[in-house]
Amino acid sequence: MRSDTVTRPSAAMRRAMAEAETGDDVLREDPTVLRLEGRAAELTGKEAALFTPSGTFANQLALFTWVPRGREVYLNEYSHIVQHETGIRVHLDGARLFNAAAGLVALEEERPRLGEDHGLARELAAAFGALDEVFEVLTPEPQINMVFLRLRRPGAAAEGRFMELIEKAGILTYGPDGGMFRFVTHRDVDYTVFRRALAELPSIAEELRAA
Repeated sequence: MRSDTVTRPSAAMRRAMAEAETGDDVLREDPTVLRLEGRAAELTGKEAALFTPSGTFANQLALFTWVPRGREVYLNEYSHIVQHETGIRVHLDGARLFNAAAGLVALEEERPRLGEDHGLARELAAAFGALDEVFEVLTPEPQINMVFLRLRRPGAAAEGRFMELIEKAGILTYGPDGGMFRFVTHRDVDYTVFRRALAELPSIAEELRAA
């Protein structure tokens, strides 16, 4: 549950990438990119859409469009821009490229099942929330596929132990960022492992409580 960016492309996505019709996107001559932008605009009810090589790139375009240099913007302290994009030069390197052909497949085949991810996130938040003495769930009713939480008794030792216990239960996640843990549900989450991990949360909480 580190991130939904760790998901692997489906067979349909790999096939679409291999067979995609290509062209120069700078000259607006890549038919696959144009189809992706058109479909995204249609689904979101917008006049147009623009394909960008990364989510960070998209955020920066939005900021530069609406907030001229020298002006201010108010952001939630947990937003991706605040947490991960302040050193922006290291992000705009094209390292996270998304294939337009696979994006088209995702819009048609993956979008309908996003509700499953959101349901798992709510289930996970509820499971952690039931152990309120140990976990402070920052998103008790998640609206997306992410759950954020802190330990009630933070500290390097406790946070490290929690990482060990949760990994042993079958859940991988990144280390805490300022004491905050993030769990992301996505299509590659194994439901059997997920349910088994939920069943082990009480014992994990008990060990953390006793430490």
